[in-house]
Amino acid sequence: MPHPHILIIEDHPLMADAIAVSVRSCLPQAQCVIASCLQSALAYLASPTVWALVLVDLNLPDTAGINTLNVICEWHSQGPLLVF
Repeated sequence: MPHPHILIIEDHPLMADAIAVSVRSCLPQAQCVIASCLQSALAYLASPTVWALVLVDLNLPDTAGINTLNVICEWHSQGPLLVF
């Protein structure tokens, strides 16, 4: 079974690491990638990687609120999205 790819979009390093640790405690085989801003996240979403899950903080350095969600949904429409 392939390793699930999880994209964590969070600008606070401690929170991003805590989320990655939590994900790996449930899915030890998960490949977690952290993006600290929307532009970085969009570069990951534009890659050919199939994301099993995208976890999103709505308030990032380069966007905030519903705009964040709208943009992410445009780029990631094929899989689950979790907003925290």
